[in-house]
Amino acid sequence: MQGGFIIALAQSNAEYSLNIPARWADIKDHFPVQSAIRGEHPHFQWGQTDYIVAAAPLRNGAVVVAMPLPPKFAETARQIQESQQRYIELAAKRKLFRRTYIGFLLLLTVVVLFASTWLALLLSKLVNRPVAALAAGTEAISKGQLSYRVDIRATDELAELVQSFNSMAEQLESSRRQIDASSRDVGSANEALERRRRYIETVLESIPTGVISVDAARRVTLANAAFSRMFYLDRNEYLSPAALVGRPLQEVMPADVLADLEPLLRRADRMGITAANTELDLPRARLNVAVTVSALRHAAEGLGYVLVFEDLSDLLRAQKQAAWREVARRVAHEIKNPLTPIALFRRAHSPPFSTRHSA
Repeated sequence: MQGGFIIALAQSNAEYSLNIPARWADIKDHFPVQSAIRGEHPHFQWGQTDYIVAAAPLRNGAVVVAMPLPPKFAETARQIQESQQRYIELAAKRKLFRRTYIGFLLLLTVVVLFASTWLALLLSKLVNRPVAALAAGTEAISKGQLSYRVDIRATDELAELVQSFNSMAEQLESSRRQIDASSRDVGSANEALERRRRYIETVLESIPTGVISVDAARRVTLANAAFSRMFYLDRNEYLSPAALVGRPLQEVMPADVLADLEPLLRRADRMGITAANTELDLPRARLNVAVTVSALRHAAEGLGYVLVFEDLSDLLRAQKQAAWREVARRVAHEIKNPLTPIALFRRAHSPPFSTRHSA
């Protein structure tokens, strides 16, 4: 056994030794006998040599064998032992490290979640605020608040959307102003037309000439009081001008009068306006009237007729009286002309009044 030694022990005393490097008494205190007896293989260093020790227990002692180890083996073994010890310590601290790493990972996860949530909220705010402002603007526009504008910062497509919304609102407001102005103009025009209509109705109601208008279907659209008095005053059923509106012309006019009017209506279609004198046999009298028919047209489309009945009876009667007066005056003049010379002649050749009286 090169480099090794053997010791036979009896009650911790060396009874026999082989190749021992020193006296037993010198190495006794450094020799790990008890560890070797317990079955361990402890290291033992003496001088510059490292030994590994093994023991076989006996009844009253033990046989211990020490084998030299390669150079630096003890240092390597010590490093291995230290590593093992460190591993054991690390294994004991594994739960702590695990909890530490898990805590760190949880903290990192929380930080990441917080950052993600904050970023998501920021992005959501950047998107939701313009959308909410646009929704509020749409509601305001729907309620008629056309002066509402979205004043919020946005980017990309949302900025274009906000700009388009404001442009739309501005155009709507401008259109509303134009519509209001047009409505005021139309209202003023309607008021003027209404005043003109009332004025025309007042004039029509005031004039003694009968006026009636019919549409293209020959239904009455307007009649004045003079027309009602002319045709319905002496009838059993008096119809006011309002009661005549909407009735067909054949129900308003007598059949013989309507027959006389048909040629005038056809002539008005060709010429636009026509007039004629005719006699109307009405219940109260025979009237001499001047009838004027005017065709209503717009863009070559016939809209109806306006018929004007002017009573000429009084005028003709006055004309006849004037004519008879003129005839009487002329007859009297013609009769008076020959009588004047006769009277002058008789006056010249007759004796004086006194001579005749005395005779």
